[in-house]
Parts: sequence; structure tokens; C-alpha cells
Amino acid sequence: MNFAASFLFCADLDGVLLPSKGGQAAPGILDRTRALLQEMRAAGVRIAYVSGRSLTSAKQGARTFRLPNPDWWVCSSGTELFDGEGRRDEVWFQRLGQPLDQAAIRRAFYGINGLTLQHGAQQSRFTLSFQYFRALDPMLLHELRGRLRNVRADLRLSHIDEKSTGRTLIDIFPEHAGKTAALHHLASELGLPLTRVFFAGDDRSDVRALLSGVRGVLVGNAQQEARNELNELRSQRPDAHIYVASQQYGDGVIEGLKLYRFAS
Repeated sequence: MNFAASFLFCADLDGVLLPSKGGQAAPGILDRTRALLQEMRAAGVRIAYVSGRSLTSAKQGARTFRLPNPDWWVCSSGTELFDGEGRRDEVWFQRLGQPLDQAAIRRAFYGINGLTLQHGAQQSRFTLSFQYFRALDPMLLHELRGRLRNVRADLRLSHIDEKSTGRTLIDIFPEHAGKTAALHHLASELGLPLTRVFFAGDDRSDVRALLSGVRGVLVGNAQQEARNELNELRSQRPDAHIYVASQQYGDGVIEGLKLYRFAS
């Protein structure tokens, strides 16, 4: 496969380059995904893996499926950025400012039945992750955001409904962090316009990044919730370049790369 001279390739790990939790990838897709990444690596294409996981967990997932090492790891819901060897991007971390006051956030959320912290591996200095054991209704979401503003004005609450378990996953992080901000930071560091940034995603946490001016692809195995949110927000971003692939996982990535002429 031939690749465009200069662009940044970014893709979510779970659900795009790796099977989603509990999901099945058709025979051959993961092999083609691995081959694609190896070809890009050999061609000198810059690669970033994007994940809600910690750096340790993201590396383990990539090793398990024998993916080549990327140039960057965007981890912990887009709050942590490391180079391919796992060294911190100091410019990015300076931008984040002070770590979260996790004790203050926990106190603010105290007394909400069914709301608990996620497993410790989901937490970081700039991310605090909760789980709520049912769907998050709009009134409770409004209350949580109000309580959060009382702790610190620049904090953001992101949530994803996990249909397989019926629970809601909630992430708290600085407003100026997140997947969108991380991708834009990398583009700026490389001196690339957003039109030369490719990003493939599969769930609701990817939608805003997909609509942020990059060349976005929602792979064919994307969650229905992601499709619904994309349709809701698309009208607000008429300038966005977003393609919903018919193929799943890495095959959907290849479909998008060819559509945007990053590959032929």
C-alpha cells in the first residue's frame, strides 16, 4: 500500500485496532490491521494510539496483538501523552496544570446511590473515573456537573452508557484535556494542519474528536450510541469531515484512509 507523504495517523485502540470488550472481529481483520500498521511504520508515517486505558494497560494490549510501537500514546481519556518509549510529553503535562483534587471530587459526589469509583487502574493524576450502575438520567447528570463546578470550574464530565452491563462509565478531567485537545496538540507540534490528521474511532468518547476538523472515520462496528451522538452533533459542525465506514475494525480504517487519499 502507498501512503501520502505527510500525515498523522491516529486511532483508538479498543474497538478499532483491537477487538472491543466482549466483541468479535471477523477472521483476518486483525492480521490486516497489524499489516497496515507495519506498512505505515516502514513508510515513516507518524502513528498515535489513543486509549482510555493507562499507559501500562495500553502497551499490554498492543503487545498482546503484536502491534508495532507507535510514535505517541494518548492515554487515560486523553489526559496523558507519552512518546513511543513511554516518556512524558512535558509541554502537554505543563498545559494540564495542577492534578485533580480527587478527595474533593469524591466528597462532592458523596451520597449518590449507585455511584462508585472504577477500578484503580482507571485513575490517574488528571483523570478520576466513576461507574454508575444504571443509565444516567438527565437530571442526575445536571446535578453531577453542578457539584463538579463547585469543586473546580474547569473540570469536564464525560460519560458513556455501557449497554452490555447496563452501567454508565464517567470520567472527570480538565476541560483543556481530552482526546480532541491531545490530537490538536500533536498536529501543532508536527506543524500539520488538521486536514492532515486522520483519526479512527468507535464509541461516544471519540465523536467530538472525529468532528473537530480532523479527517475522521467511525468504523463499521461502532456502537449505536456513537452513531446517534454523531448524527445529533453533525449539524453543528457542517465543516467537519467524518465518514462512517461500512467495514469493521482495521478494514474500516483502510476504507477511510483510501477515501481521504492518505493511502492507495
